[in-house]
Amino acid sequence: MLLLILIVFVAAVILVISLFTRTKQTPLGDSQSSMPMTYQYDPRISIASPEELEFYRALSVVVKGRDVIFTKVSAADLMLPRKGLYSGGDRQRAYNKLYRKHVDFVLCDPITLEIRTLIQLDNDKKKTGNETKNYVEKAAKTAGLTTKRFCIEKSYDYDEIEKVLYGEHTILNKIYATR
Repeated sequence: MLLLILIVFVAAVILVISLFTRTKQTPLGDSQSSMPMTYQYDPRISIASPEELEFYRALSVVVKGRDVIFTKVSAADLMLPRKGLYSGGDRQRAYNKLYRKHVDFVLCDPITLEIRTLIQLDNDKKKTGNETKNYVEKAAKTAGLTTKRFCIEKSYDYDEIEKVLYGEHTILNKIYATR
């Protein structure tokens, strides 16, 4: 009988403790919910601005399948602080300098996705963006990555873009191929 009373007492204590430690369950619509809030968003119409889209179209023609084009790639996805050069805090600061910056276009090998060329568009209206792009360009240079800059235009000379990206010999090959 004493054993039964002890079991009931222990069960009652466990029940009381579980009632006090249980988190309060509230409906999903309740503003007092312990669930993290999910913010509401609107979709962007396009991933590229009208100027970037115009350059992308020209770039697509010029690339001709030699490379894969990626747009608006995070600089931190393209480069990492050099291993062994920085301590923990300095390494994090170096990473943070790239974290919120992006490259307008990246050309990669279509098979291996090896990074070949970083492309930045220059817009005289965005003077503040040039400081960001200059840092990314300097960082890319330390990483051994090629960076090319193009000015935003209303229309583009495809041969000029091809010459800047792939060199003069590609235009000569095109001339001889048409003969």
